[in-house]
Amino acid sequence: MLNWIKSMFKKYRELIAYAFFGVLTTLVDAGTFTLLGLLVFKERYVEINNMISQIVAILFAYFTNRKWVFLSKALTKKDVAVEFFSFIQARVFTLLLSLGMVSLFVRVFNFDQFIVKYVSTVVVIILNYILSKLYVFRERKPKNKENAM
Repeated sequence: MLNWIKSMFKKYRELIAYAFFGVLTTLVDAGTFTLLGLLVFKERYVEINNMISQIVAILFAYFTNRKWVFLSKALTKKDVAVEFFSFIQARVFTLLLSLGMVSLFVRVFNFDQFIVKYVSTVVVIILNYILSKLYVFRERKPKNKENAM
């Protein structure tokens, strides 16, 4: 039984790590939002609290995904910068997609807002994983003059 568990963990390590750090990212977001709401900006600036907590959560997600989920191979400053900005692009894309889905299905098609929010959250989680795996943390081939031709 223990060998089976080890083999399953090895086989699904990346997905397990993604789920684990996804939960932690959610807790970082909620915790930051709560602390800011209680101690710093209070309720008057709920949008600022939300924006700051989202930024903190995205930064936390980048560093944990980079180190423990996708085991990034980027070493140079340039490669890390490309990877980081690709991560931000992907997250902005899925954020806009989520906003669009909620707006479209709630405002235009009159679906229940909570069902749409939960469905869009699942879509975003799946897309974030796919974009991280295929676009952000993929192994980039070095560009040189010979490959440019």
